[in-house]
Amino acid sequence: MGRQANWERKIYRYESEIRNERNERTVAGLQIFTSQYTSESFIFNFEFLPHNFAPEFPDNKLNYLNNHLKELRKLIESSSALSEQDVKHISEELANVEEDLQGKDRLLEIENALDEVRTVAMNMKKPEDMLDICRVICRVLEKLNVRDIRNIQTAIFYETKHIHTNYVYFRLADVSLLQDVDYSLQEDVAAFADKMLRGPSEFFTTSFDKAKINEYIKYQDEAGQFVDQYLKNAESLNFYFYSFGTGALGLSTYSPLSEEDIVLFKRFRNVFELAYRRFADIEQAIEQAREAQIEVALERVRSRAMAMHSSEDLSSAISVFFQELKSLGVMPWRCGVAQIDEETRTTNLTTTSLKGEGDHAEVIGKLRQEGHPVLDKIFEHWKTQTDYFPVLRGKEIDEYYKVTRPQIAYPDYPVDTVQYGHMIFFKEGFVFAWTEKEMTEEELRIFRRFAGVLSLTYRRFLDLKEAEAQAHKAQIETALERVRARALAMQQPEELKEVEQVLRHEMGLLGVREIETCGIFIRAENTTKAECWYELINPKDKEKRISDHFELDFNDTSTGREILGFLDSTEEHASLELNGTARKEWIEYFRSNSPSFKGYYGDEIPDITYHLQKFSHGALCVASFNEISEESRELLMRAANVFSLAYSRFKDLTKSRQDLQNLIEEKKRSESLLLNILPEEIALELKQFSRSYARYHDEVTILFADIKGFSGITENLSAEELVSQLDECFRAFDKIVDKHGLEKIKTVGDMYVCACGLPKPVNDNAVKTVRAALDMINFLKGFNAAKQIQDLPAFDFRIGIHTGPVITGVVGQKKFTYDIWGDAVNMAARMEQHGEPGKINISGSTYALVKDKFTCIHRGKIEAKNKGKVDMYFVEG
Repeated sequence: MGRQANWERKIYRYESEIRNERNERTVAGLQIFTSQYTSESFIFNFEFLPHNFAPEFPDNKLNYLNNHLKELRKLIESSSALSEQDVKHISEELANVEEDLQGKDRLLEIENALDEVRTVAMNMKKPEDMLDICRVICRVLEKLNVRDIRNIQTAIFYETKHIHTNYVYFRLADVSLLQDVDYSLQEDVAAFADKMLRGPSEFFTTSFDKAKINEYIKYQDEAGQFVDQYLKNAESLNFYFYSFGTGALGLSTYSPLSEEDIVLFKRFRNVFELAYRRFADIEQAIEQAREAQIEVALERVRSRAMAMHSSEDLSSAISVFFQELKSLGVMPWRCGVAQIDEETRTTNLTTTSLKGEGDHAEVIGKLRQEGHPVLDKIFEHWKTQTDYFPVLRGKEIDEYYKVTRPQIAYPDYPVDTVQYGHMIFFKEGFVFAWTEKEMTEEELRIFRRFAGVLSLTYRRFLDLKEAEAQAHKAQIETALERVRARALAMQQPEELKEVEQVLRHEMGLLGVREIETCGIFIRAENTTKAECWYELINPKDKEKRISDHFELDFNDTSTGREILGFLDSTEEHASLELNGTARKEWIEYFRSNSPSFKGYYGDEIPDITYHLQKFSHGALCVASFNEISEESRELLMRAANVFSLAYSRFKDLTKSRQDLQNLIEEKKRSESLLLNILPEEIALELKQFSRSYARYHDEVTILFADIKGFSGITENLSAEELVSQLDECFRAFDKIVDKHGLEKIKTVGDMYVCACGLPKPVNDNAVKTVRAALDMINFLKGFNAAKQIQDLPAFDFRIGIHTGPVITGVVGQKKFTYDIWGDAVNMAARMEQHGEPGKINISGSTYALVKDKFTCIHRGKIEAKNKGKVDMYFVEG
């Protein structure tokens, strides 16, 4: 400022001298120049110059000032009022002014370049836009006369992965690249990374000579990186990097930079921090969006897992797992979950595999973890709970599937590709995915998270499977108990066939087809004869059965003699193979003794195996074309025990037929009574299962009817009169309820409760309920008129109706009560409480269902206890 004030004073003096020549244009220009040049902000703002003052320089005010100085110099040199010495001094001072202006012109040029970088930085929308920053920096540096630029690059460091993401623009090749570089693989790159990560003020530079350049080119070629072809003819390669903490802005050139260029580049590093902050914000936003996308996908898998109701739902959960992986860019050929049995080295697999054009198919099966190195290692890694990532190439793929396909139906895969396996283990097994490409760290991170969810899913599957096994066991116990119950109810020999039918029916419900079509031999004591009951599937109609019974003599056939030998032995069970002549003889014997059996097999009589299970007075016989399951064999044994009980029971109760008849009649009376107090469906359920299950009903219309002032009525009537009149009224209500298809729920004192839409849904349940209510009102008009004649108090009923969801069930042990619960019941009660005698008060939900059928008057919103203000309507008719 001192030097500036010095030449400012001199210019004012020159101005005074020049004014004597009355050169108005020069004087005006000099006044503006001397008054504004001293302002520190003039380089950024030139609005002080009038637009009409220098029309030849409207867009570049610094150029205008330079030219104005030149014009001023000419006027000074031509002035006759100035001495030669003064002209010399003024010229020197003006030279200093011109030098200052040139410096400020350079600064303005640099600031304009930095502003251009700032503008591009602020317009970044995605991380890849960092390449635009590099391209702009390269262009403006070249414009500022920085020569021999090779590239501009940005290195963003990720220390946990030992990589930096490189955003780079090559000037001569006009190529933009985005690549991840492992900075731990090369000494020079590692040194660069170490220097940059020390802090935001670090500066790194290095130069390669020709020999080092050739090594660098070779390294890039082997690493699969971009090779700058222009570098092959360069004599030197020079790197300059400025750190900004977690990254660096870099410049490489084909010739060394001057100190001035290095200082200039540092200014770009400072302004680049704005771009990096923008980059970091965008990257964080993308990461958060990606994380949200992953969480949504995981939640879909979790939701499907939690929605599993049976072990069979596991495959659909795996399908969701497969689809969600694809949605996140992880593209498996096959993925799924496996459970390993350590003792047998057998894996239970549930998978989803690609099939055709983007389609997929579920594959379920068992696979032995042996016979191929990959299978062996999967088993070993499971035992150590360490991740395993096998790779199959070419013939290895063919060899692997030669071992696996005979065991599980995997689809065909091309052998000219590479398959990458990814196995994440948990206690019971592992989650796996086979992909065409090796998963990236990001993809593997996602897969691990999915594997965690899927392992929990599989545990839920195991829990469901165990629950199903327990439920199945309970079903078996229940089924056998029903057979026992029927056996205990036997009164005569013929009823043994009914016990047999109950057994077959119950086994059919359990899906045990072998016992569903079994035969029974009951041997007469100390003889070779037996009663034979059998039932077979009709080969012409699988839904029908062929059944019969007849007496046979085991000695008549070779197969019979084998069965007799088994009955006389100490063995509890046996399997007899029936083939050849013996098989034909046995079938012909059945044909001749049982008309129902004729034509069953036709001319072709297949070989078959009889599985026999002994009981106290005979044996159960199951026919199959192969071995029966262990479960069926155990059930056969337990069923035989039931028949032992049945036959013993028969012998004990042959003299108690009348007692049985009495029991049957009592049972009928109980059932009749049950039907009187419960809906038919509920009564049948109690009869069959000894209990009734609670039910949820989406839409039920509930009616409450209650007498206003009932306490006063009780004071004016005797107990007998009160009960008699209530009985007369409620009997009439019962008939109206039956007429309109409603279900009476209960009466409590003077309150009558009924509903429509249960135990089964009823169309127009609201309409039917309102019609029933209108009939009740009409009945009460006549009823009350008759009571008035008899000088008896009238029953002023208020009726309230509401429609909504309810829960129903049977409560009590000795005295069953069928009742309803739910907010809809409370709302119906509120409708009755806020009604008026002789009127039907309905809620908004009921009104919406009946408004087209009845005339209704809106009462407005009325405060109801615990409900707030609710819409209510009177039904007029």
